[in-house]
Amino acid sequence: MQASRLADLCAPGCVWVRHLTVLVDGKKYELSATMARTDLLRVGDYKARIFKDEKDRPYEYQRTYEFLISDGGIRRYVVVGETE
Repeated sequence: MQASRLADLCAPGCVWVRHLTVLVDGKKYELSATMARTDLLRVGDYKARIFKDEKDRPYEYQRTYEFLISDGGIRRYVVVGETE
């Protein structure tokens, strides 16, 4: 993971959105997840795997990555951006 940040989203109630910038197989992705807590995930190397991958059309996809945390926990993040 190259970057980690929190942003608050208030519409109509407030929640925290965690944004990550990650590098997977040479592609840079922006991932996002809504969280009730304000914990920031530390930048570093994490084991990750694709949790959900839907490709209805050849030019679009929906993907969710699952990050394995050192204490045995799992965090899921949706791909919201992609660059090369």
